[in-house]
Amino acid sequence: MNKLFQLAVFGLALTFSSSSFGAQSADFTPKAFDQAIKDGKIVLLDFKASYCGTCKKQGESLKKLSMGAYKKTDNIVFLKVDFESASQKGTPESLLKAKYNVVKQSTFVLLKGDKENPIASAMGKTDPQDIAQFINQAI
Repeated sequence: MNKLFQLAVFGLALTFSSSSFGAQSADFTPKAFDQAIKDGKIVLLDFKASYCGTCKKQGESLKKLSMGAYKKTDNIVFLKVDFESASQKGTPESLLKAKYNVVKQSTFVLLKGDKENPIASAMGKTDPQDIAQFINQAI
């Protein structure tokens, strides 16, 4: 059973997509990122661009995974990071891009436990099964 719900994080309303497995997907904000790490979630940062075909396929795959196609999503938050904003100096997105050495859109960065040390990264994965395998191998 799929539901939409809203979560207020420090006064900021975010709309998450959720399945009965509890997966969450939202646009990146520093507060949402900090809260997910604080809550002990596994965080998958999805660096994407509106003009990127691969990114669109990845987005569709992440949506399928968050809607229950991947059974272990109850502790995972998918955060979409706008690569175009990440290319502008001084933005929170640009700080993430530099911190995790992201050089191209369609890059995933996976974090567990803290935001200082990513546990894995990958680029160009578009198939839901490949993404699920990437997550499984890392966690």
